[in-house]
Amino acid sequence: MGLDDGSDSSHRFPAPAAKPVTPARRATGVSRRRVLSKFGRLFVAAAVVVPLLMPYAVANAVVASDSAVVSISNGPSVGKPANSSIAAFAFATTVTAASYVQFECAIDFVEMEHCSAHQTGECLGICSGTTSTGSLPDGLHTFRVRAYLCPVVNDCGDPLNWIGGPSLERRFGIDTALPIASITSAPTVKRPALTRLPQITVASNEPGHILCSIKKGTSPSNRSGLCDNSILGKPLRNGVYTLKVVAVDLANHQSLPLIHRFKVDAFTPRKCKRGKSAASRATFRRCKAANRRARQRWQRRNGIGSAQV
Repeated sequence: MGLDDGSDSSHRFPAPAAKPVTPARRATGVSRRRVLSKFGRLFVAAAVVVPLLMPYAVANAVVASDSAVVSISNGPSVGKPANSSIAAFAFATTVTAASYVQFECAIDFVEMEHCSAHQTGECLGICSGTTSTGSLPDGLHTFRVRAYLCPVVNDCGDPLNWIGGPSLERRFGIDTALPIASITSAPTVKRPALTRLPQITVASNEPGHILCSIKKGTSPSNRSGLCDNSILGKPLRNGVYTLKVVAVDLANHQSLPLIHRFKVDAFTPRKCKRGKSAASRATFRRCKAANRRARQRWQRRNGIGSAQV
């Protein structure tokens, strides 16, 4: 049996039979082509649009990270009220991308309005603003401020491109009235202090501090400062004194000075030294007798008995 010359190999390796094209297979092929065609169109559109939107997206991402957080750098507070009916505030926000900055303010929860803008146009870094209130009555009030940023790459004429941060509130006081100082307890000239540490109590109708000065007679020297133990807690010599009291409130208003005269009449015995000689012992006895007579005169002068001393 002879060998085949190899001119026809189909007899040895028959080709596989082709699968019949059914309606289901035809629909699947069309669906795949449609999906690929739609994906291609979307990819092309994204490749064109995304580069155009990148500056806007980056700028807004920077502003969003800054969050337009505002701080109040100057202005009255509850502990330091304004001493006039008009209060002034200074505030600022910090941004890391060049932006236009505007601020909105409100007093006592009235609808917020534009109160200030950064004065040099676009801003990078610390962006500041200031505002002043109208005339306000004495008492506590609330100031609120909010910052708005618009990156310079955006159309800032469109309100949608302005990004607002959280609002910041501060309670503050208005105090235009003068405080009133009072002396609630003190000796007088007719009822003098019988010790060298007279009991003196002063007060004010407003929170703050009280200043005092004490001067003896016509002497140019006096004690002055805060009405505390450094002024009122030191012993005084006998004599007539003038006390001056001034109240200072939190708004740094000073009251009208209050003047009060009082007397210190404390009994101060002489020092008697006992000696060994007869003469010194006699001198000691005379000194003790003089002290007893001086005390009796002091008691009669001030209308007190020995049991009260």
